[in-house]
Amino acid sequence: MPKKISVGLLGYGKAGQAVANILSTDPRFDLRWIARRSANDESDVHPGTNVPIVGIERTPFPALFDRAPVGALVDFSSRESIHAYGDEARKRGIMLVSAISA
Repeated sequence: MPKKISVGLLGYGKAGQAVANILSTDPRFDLRWIARRSANDESDVHPGTNVPIVGIERTPFPALFDRAPVGALVDFSSRESIHAYGDEARKRGIMLVSAISA
């Protein structure tokens, strides 16, 4: 069996939650974390999983990438978010799928 792709998901609105459901159940992917502008507390997880939902206000991207490395990012957040993680993702060679509609 091929190696799973480790994924981080940015954005947890309606579309982000639907994508999280798919990524967390598809055996080809390892959803490592979900990042949103803010999280309620340190123990937030995607329902039915142990995938943490982290608030970027508390955990900056370099620290998040160090703590839970990923090979790919799926971005369902905002067009401004690339400024928060873009350089760090590029330095680390992380693949990006941008699904920002704005």
